[in-house]
Amino acid sequence: MSFSMSKKRLLVLYFCIGAGVVAWTQEVLPPDLTESVQDEAGEWDLDELGTLPLDINRIRLDQLRRLGILTPQQQQAFLNYREEYGPFLSLYELQAVPGWDPELINRILPYLSCGEPGLADEGEALRYIREGKTTLSWYNRFVSRQAAQESWLGQPVQWQFRIRHQYPDRLSLGFQAEKDAGEKSGLAGDHQSYHIQLIRPLKGLDQVILGDYKVSWGQGLLVFQGYHSQGSGAGAGRSAQPFRPHTGMDEHHFFRGIAIAGTIRSGLRAHAFYSLRSLDANLNQTDHGTVASSIPKGGLHRTTSEAGYRHVLPARTAGLRLEWEKSGQKVGFQGIWGGFAHPLDPPLNYYNRQDFRGSSLWNGSFDHELQFGNLYLFGEWAYGGNTSFAALQGMQLSLGKNFQLSLLYRNYAIDYQSLYGNAYAQTSKMANEKGLLWQLRWSPISQLRVEASTDLWHHRGPVYRERGPSGGQQQHLRISYQKRKQYMAYLLLESQLTQTNLYRLRLHLETQLSPDWEYRIRFNAGKAGVARYGSALQQDLLYRPAGKKWHFTGRIALIHTPDYDLRFYSYENGLLNQFSIAPYYGKGIKSYLNIRYKGLRNTTIEAGINHLARPSGAPEGPGNTRISFQIRYEPRG
Repeated sequence: MSFSMSKKRLLVLYFCIGAGVVAWTQEVLPPDLTESVQDEAGEWDLDELGTLPLDINRIRLDQLRRLGILTPQQQQAFLNYREEYGPFLSLYELQAVPGWDPELINRILPYLSCGEPGLADEGEALRYIREGKTTLSWYNRFVSRQAAQESWLGQPVQWQFRIRHQYPDRLSLGFQAEKDAGEKSGLAGDHQSYHIQLIRPLKGLDQVILGDYKVSWGQGLLVFQGYHSQGSGAGAGRSAQPFRPHTGMDEHHFFRGIAIAGTIRSGLRAHAFYSLRSLDANLNQTDHGTVASSIPKGGLHRTTSEAGYRHVLPARTAGLRLEWEKSGQKVGFQGIWGGFAHPLDPPLNYYNRQDFRGSSLWNGSFDHELQFGNLYLFGEWAYGGNTSFAALQGMQLSLGKNFQLSLLYRNYAIDYQSLYGNAYAQTSKMANEKGLLWQLRWSPISQLRVEASTDLWHHRGPVYRERGPSGGQQQHLRISYQKRKQYMAYLLLESQLTQTNLYRLRLHLETQLSPDWEYRIRFNAGKAGVARYGSALQQDLLYRPAGKKWHFTGRIALIHTPDYDLRFYSYENGLLNQFSIAPYYGKGIKSYLNIRYKGLRNTTIEAGINHLARPSGAPEGPGNTRISFQIRYEPRG
């Protein structure tokens, strides 16, 4: 398609349509809408919490933190109340928790439930199977021939199959299989995953997982496989379930084997796991035998070369954690050992001389989460097994109900090594970095929220694209205003000052046209380097009526940036449990439409089309079209 004469006219028309819709809503918007506007950033984070709603008599501190609603003081007040007065009898009792006002309770109620305090813990296996919720889903995506590659071994079709049975806070059984577009595989797919999770099956045994699972300990200096915020929310620390089943289609970031968590005595718990699985790897023959030059993590096996490194490196991993927690104060000690059948030996270059090379590595660390009134302290100190150290220390201070200040200091040795570490850092290696991040959150009135942060960092040695010591700084400012059940708007300013300076601005508005219709418009603008400018404008329309058969979401976006260095990330709605964080860059038009039908008993049918159009000869390559289809069946519920 052509972007010459009509581009300016199209852009003007696009702005006019958006402005007209916003002006119209100010006149006809009902004053008492029944549905609130949600921040899109929270739409994919809830799977880390567990099965919703969460029972207030069993909810853990890490789950309270993951909700992102409560301050550390409100979290601690809840735990202290439950410890002093025993199990809650009703959700109405939340009004008695110190510091929990009606506005806060209304925000958090959709995520909570109140189970029977006297519910039996043993002899209920058959009931968990009989009364649990079973979900089956089949997902298909077809990639256009234009985007497919001639070197692909299979058809440009992706499919996923899932079956999962859950009984809240007691049992989870799951199996999923997947084939990516371009892969050649049989009926079982290219990747399979499965798990059995039992929660409190015996006295003193808190959890057992067999099969595939994720591990998240401390602040991530040793291992963290859960979702985490890498941006403005990083100063609040990380908190996730130590063990949880692997229920996604990620083919690398999980363990396979057994994970056990138990209570040794009051407040003292132990977590242990053992994993044995085969990783993707590029193997080479040397004078000293077979070595692995790299470990690809994408899980793609579409070409002859990609299929050649599929599951060729057996890997063993074992870990043990001892954790003491009482009244919200928590400390933990953990150690992890990892070994490979063939040693890792990547080719040397200027920025990887300190990377791990060998057949095995062990790490140990100590972490803590401490609450002293309005002050919350968290951190982790780790030993890298090669006499190297890494430290991360943070604090969050609440100065009144509506003002919070956070600091996060990190110091990772130039030669720190960790096979599964995933702590906050400006590079993916989590080494060779010293930095300080500060953040503040302020709500002068209930509708207005201000968030600001600055991150300063320094690399002692070479990193990718930098052959010597380097550093930088990053600023973030977001001002949002929300009129509950009507509209939400925010202004976002970001800058990253390194060798190539980057500036970005975002204006976002989302409004309820009616209880069923929601409209969103977003404008991004940016500058990279000396004089490289770009922008992106997108509009979304969502139809999500309660209790009706048809739902749909749609988007159209105009993109105009010089290249990938100046890109704007945007959350893209997909089919149920399918989403993406897509980089918008280059020149083109991005659009998608998803339709959901719930007119059949216990069945949800969805279809979607996602299209990217680029001008002919674009340096980013041709556009693409993806057509998706999904059917979900729930025999019960």
